[in-house]
Amino acid sequence: MPEYRQVLESIRNWKVEWRLALVRDILHGLSDEHRRLRPPAATWHKARGLLRTDRPAPSDEEVRRWLEEHRLEKYG
Repeated sequence: MPEYRQVLESIRNWKVEWRLALVRDILHGLSDEHRRLRPPAATWHKARGLLRTDRPAPSDEEVRRWLEEHRLEKYG
């Protein structure tokens, strides 16, 4: 790729600090592009899997009792 070689040749005489700054800018740009290209995580499915249990869901009464117990512990 001729452009690539031209760029390398043109920056060869730059100070080290300037070349490192260019590398940082290029890497930063790549990470931004990578974030946009990466598919979103399947967070809902992962969370659902963490909550999965072989026990039945608690009844409304159980949940009310748990909330009341929590309030008593917290507020006395």
